[in-house]
Amino acid sequence: MSGLDTDSLTLRKVTGSGTDEDTSFVRQLSADGNTVDIDTENLEGRYRVTDGSNNVDFEVAVQTLQANWSEDTVNQGSNDQPELELESNRNGYLVNVSADNLDADELEMIFEDSAAYVSTDEDEDLVTLNTSSSEGEDIQANFTDDIDAGDYEFDVEVTDTTASDSASIEVTETDADVNFAQSVYSEQVGDVVEMSVEMEDRDEAYVFIGGDDVNYLEAVKVIDDNEDGVVNFTFNTYTANTDEMAFEAVGDDEVEAADIDTESGDALPENLDGNLSSRLETGDYDLRSSTSNDYNAADDEVVDEQDVATLDLGERNTSGIATWTAASGNAGEFEDTEELLQNVNQSNTVAIGDRLVVQVNASGTSGIIDEDNLDTLLSGDEGISFTIEEADAGANADAASLTLDGSNTAVYQNETSNNDQFFVVVDTRNVDVEDDTEYEATFTVGDEDNSTSPIDYVDDEEEESVSTTFTAAEPDATLDLNDDDQFEVAQSQNAQVEFDTNLAGGSEVSVRLRSSASNNAFLLSNTVETDGNGTVSTTFDTSDIEVGTEFDMIVRASGDELASEDGIIVEGSNMTGTGEGTMSETPGTGTEGEMTTEMPTGTSSEESPTEGSATPSEGTGTGSTDGGTPGFGVVVAVTALLAAALLAVRRD
Repeated sequence: MSGLDTDSLTLRKVTGSGTDEDTSFVRQLSADGNTVDIDTENLEGRYRVTDGSNNVDFEVAVQTLQANWSEDTVNQGSNDQPELELESNRNGYLVNVSADNLDADELEMIFEDSAAYVSTDEDEDLVTLNTSSSEGEDIQANFTDDIDAGDYEFDVEVTDTTASDSASIEVTETDADVNFAQSVYSEQVGDVVEMSVEMEDRDEAYVFIGGDDVNYLEAVKVIDDNEDGVVNFTFNTYTANTDEMAFEAVGDDEVEAADIDTESGDALPENLDGNLSSRLETGDYDLRSSTSNDYNAADDEVVDEQDVATLDLGERNTSGIATWTAASGNAGEFEDTEELLQNVNQSNTVAIGDRLVVQVNASGTSGIIDEDNLDTLLSGDEGISFTIEEADAGANADAASLTLDGSNTAVYQNETSNNDQFFVVVDTRNVDVEDDTEYEATFTVGDEDNSTSPIDYVDDEEEESVSTTFTAAEPDATLDLNDDDQFEVAQSQNAQVEFDTNLAGGSEVSVRLRSSASNNAFLLSNTVETDGNGTVSTTFDTSDIEVGTEFDMIVRASGDELASEDGIIVEGSNMTGTGEGTMSETPGTGTEGEMTTEMPTGTSSEESPTEGSATPSEGTGTGSTDGGTPGFGVVVAVTALLAAALLAVRRD
C-alpha cells in the first residue's frame, strides 16, 4: 500500500460518520511488499487500514444473489430454451452451477451452447458460467432429449463470495412429433433419393436407415435451421457404407453424421458395424425417426421411435441414348438441367461450332456422376464410361476418339428429379471433329473384358451399353432457287425470306440482300435466330425496289459465310425461298446405332412452355423467328426427352 508503513499495519472498523466517526481495532495485518491480503469473511461495513499516521479506507458489502428460471416447466428437446435468470448487486461475476441427479456431462449439455459457459468440472459435477458474457445475467439453457424428465433444483454459487441461491424447474417428457412426409420412398440402387422429415416443437431429430434384417444401419442428425418445420435431405445409395458422407441437406437446413449409441454401451453387432463388402443391394430398408440416437441392438429397436417409413431400392438399368443440339456456346454455361432443356432441339446432325447434347437414360447413376467432376463419368474408375469416337474408321484403321475434358465438355444431372437420365454437352468448337463424319456416342456400365466387375450392379465379364450415331457437318444454309439459280424475293412491304440451315435452334444468323446496280442500288440486312428446326424466317421492305432487280444474297453465322446466291425481285408472293420449316419425326423402332424419335402430345399439370417471337429489328428490314423459342418449356422438355424412342440395350 503506497504511503503506508507496511511494517506496522492494523485493520480497524469505522463507526459513526463525518467528524464524529470513530474506529475500533479488528486485527493486525501483514504486508507482502506493497500488498496486503485481507480475509473479508465475517466483515461487513466500513474499514480502515492504518500505520498510525496514514489511512486507507474501504467498504465491505455482502453480495446478494437471486436465481430463477424464466419458465416453470420445459419439454425435453423443445425448441423453447428457458433462461436461468440471476440478479445481484454486483456486476460481472462467475458462478458454479450444480444440480442433484445431473452429472457434469449433463450440465454441460444444458449450458454449453450459452455464451456464458466457461468450463466443466468433472470431479465436482458442476459447470462454471460468467455473467460478464453477452447474455449477462440471463443465461440460456438447452434441455435436450438426454435429460431425463423430472424436477431439478439448480444450486448457484458465486465463485469468490459466499453469495448463493437455488432455482427449480420441471423437465417433462417430450410431446414433439417427427414424421416422414411420405410412407414409401422408391429409388434404384446407385441413385440419390430425397426425403423429408416434418417436425413439431423441435428443430433437431434423427433418422435411422436399415436394420438387422438388411445387415445395414446408418443414422443422420437432421437440423431445421430455417425453422419452417421441415427438413429436406438426400441419401446417396451409392456412397452409403463408404467413407464418404452419404447425406446432404437440401436448401437452408443442415445434416450431420450421427454416431449410433447402444443402450448397453456395447459396440454395434458385427453385421451392422458398417463393414459391408459391397454397395447397398436392392430391397426394402426401414426408415425410422427419433428424438435421440439411441438404439437397442438386442431387439433392433430405435429408442423413442417417432415414425416409420420404407426406402424401396430397386434394380438399376441402362435403357437408352439420344442426341440433341444447342446453339454455339460454352459447354458449362447453363445454370442447371432446367435451363439446358429450354435450349435444346432434337437432331442427329450437329453443325461444327454448335453444342452437341447427348441424353443418356440410365438409372442408378445419380449417386456416381458428379457434375463438378467429369472424371466420375469419363475415367471409367467407377465402373461407368462415356466415349465418342468415329463410327467407321475404314479398313485397317483405328477409330479416332474425341478428347473430352473440362475445356469442352460438361455433364448435367438433376440428382433428385428425373435422376434416371443425364446429359453430356460438348462444345464442338473445342474438339477435333471433321466435316461430313459420323460419330458414335457410347455409354457403358461394367466391363465385359474384366474378370472382376468394376461396379457391383453388373456381373463379372458383363456390361450394359447403349450407343447412338450423329454426323458432324460444316454449318450451311440451303436456299431454294428457281430454274435460273436465283433466290426470289417478292416486291412487298413485308417480303418474306425463309430458308433452312443445319444450325441448332437459337443460333444467330445474318441475312443480307445487296445490289450495286447504278439505277437501283440497295442494302438490306437482318439478324435473326433460327427456330427449333434450324429454319430462318425474316421479312424485308422491298416495296421500293423494281421488279427484276438482281442482287446478291449472303447468309452468315458466327462470322462465317453459310451461303451466297444470286437473287431477284419478283412480283407478288415468293415462288421460291420457302423452306419446309418443320422436321418430320416418324415414330419407329430403333436398332443399335440408329435413333428414332417420337414427340409426345400429352399434357402436363405444370406451366406450359411460353410462346413468343423475336422483336423486329430496326432499319432496312424486319426479322422474326418462326413463332416460338427454340427448345421446349421446362416440363415439356423433360417429358419430350423422356419420351424419345431409345436404342436397344446390349447386355453381353
